[in-house]
Amino acid sequence: MRGYEVIASTLAKVGVHTVFGLPGDGNMFIDNELVKRHGVRYVSAVREDGAVSMADAFARVSNELGVASVTHGPGLTNTVTALKSATRNRTPMLLMCGQINDGHNQFIDQEQIALAAGATFQRIRSSDTIQLDINTAVRRSRLERLPVVVELPVDIQLAEAMEPRSDDDVSDGVTPIRVADRSAMDTAVGIIASARRPVVVAGIGVARSGARDALVKLAAKLGAPLATTLLAKDTFHGEAANLGVCGDYASTEATEILLAADCLIIFGASLNKYTTSEGSLTSGKAIVQCDADQQAIERWTKVTVGLVGDAGDVANEMSDWLDELEHRPSDFCDVAQKAMGDRPPWLEFKDQTGNGTVDMRTFMIELDRVLPSRRHVAVDVGHFLAAPLRYLHVEKPTDFIWTAGFGSMGLGVAAAIGAACVRPEVPTVAVVGDGGFMMSLGEFNTAVRNDLDLIVIVLNDGSYGSEYHKFRLAGLETDLSLFNWPDLATLGSGLGGRGMVVRNLKNDLAELVKAIETRDRPLLIDVKLDPAVQIGYHD
Repeated sequence: MRGYEVIASTLAKVGVHTVFGLPGDGNMFIDNELVKRHGVRYVSAVREDGAVSMADAFARVSNELGVASVTHGPGLTNTVTALKSATRNRTPMLLMCGQINDGHNQFIDQEQIALAAGATFQRIRSSDTIQLDINTAVRRSRLERLPVVVELPVDIQLAEAMEPRSDDDVSDGVTPIRVADRSAMDTAVGIIASARRPVVVAGIGVARSGARDALVKLAAKLGAPLATTLLAKDTFHGEAANLGVCGDYASTEATEILLAADCLIIFGASLNKYTTSEGSLTSGKAIVQCDADQQAIERWTKVTVGLVGDAGDVANEMSDWLDELEHRPSDFCDVAQKAMGDRPPWLEFKDQTGNGTVDMRTFMIELDRVLPSRRHVAVDVGHFLAAPLRYLHVEKPTDFIWTAGFGSMGLGVAAAIGAACVRPEVPTVAVVGDGGFMMSLGEFNTAVRNDLDLIVIVLNDGSYGSEYHKFRLAGLETDLSLFNWPDLATLGSGLGGRGMVVRNLKNDLAELVKAIETRDRPLLIDVKLDPAVQIGYHD
């Protein structure tokens, strides 16, 4: 067998069934082998960074290993922004890249690029170690929850190679810690039982471990309202005591309740500065932090006690201990429910629709109502962020794809494509700004070529909105942030999808509903905004 055949066969043996890529001299034989011999689904991106964003989102939504394939040199350098974002997301993923001999104009030290992006690096060392090296990369990616850049020298790909064995185990060999240390648990239960105003907070680790119901039960026994980090958005959607997201994108009412709390019980969250609003939400409180990853405990925030264990098992054991103590719940949950109220969301702000433009918050409330209830939602980066994060919901937190790990615009459309490939029967919504959409214009056609159920919402203020307000707040002219884009709805149709424009919800709502209900290809909805309207993070 040739080396590229062994590479493809090894990937198939570890369960790879979907690959996102862009073929070139350094990976074309592998890609062809995966598709023609092993029946792998291959999604061709327009750019290499798009392929990595797709693999990143695919892995996070499916909880499987993501795989992207690119050529050497510029094939890898084109991925760096998306790769760094994936490392910030702690995504288990293989980025397969070719390598050419030194002296070729596309040669570059690819290990340094991988390490600079925060990824792990694994080189295929010889034609006899292909299976061992790839399986090592798979184990490391799963264990460390990080992307691994796998370098595939072209000369090894074309050489005769050892056939793969069928009995090689690629499990990580780690037995998960299910229940926390007894002494630490005793301390933690003492803290939460004595709290008068406790709050239970879930991070994305809760969704990954399926621990939602265990936390709801624990919160009920404590009389604690429920909150989530941004990545775990909508974990408790529908629960009466749900505060929603805590941190920078929390509602005013939720923030006030969190500030009043005397104890936070955190599961599967790292407590970074965005979740804690620069530490203001954790200051002066008892904090119990539970995570399956020892390194996550106190990574960003000092805590009163840390518990290393499975979120569901630890929460259930806490509930059992509280039963043994005949613990009576506090009334803080009732206080929180009263403070949150049951107000319609449109009463939370003053609508600023007018002059042929829409208030993006009002639009998101209507969109949430008219979309199918089960959907994936991928959100790009921009001034518009607060509107979809606050008013557009998902049924499960793993259906929400956050692309701002590295703070880069332009990854949202590709990420939405990756999510759409996990469950093609579920519509995927990408919420992007006009600038972010123009950065990823070609990937809209990727959705068309792959017949994906994608709805792209372009919140179009004709500018880079964050920069518009930063210029304005600095007392500078805003003209450098303004752009005279082409007609985006026409672009969407020209790329093979369908496009429509929304300028006034009263006049355009019926057409919007019809476009969503009758969609038969990727749909682009160009929502006109006024750049001068300041909403969200820069308020």
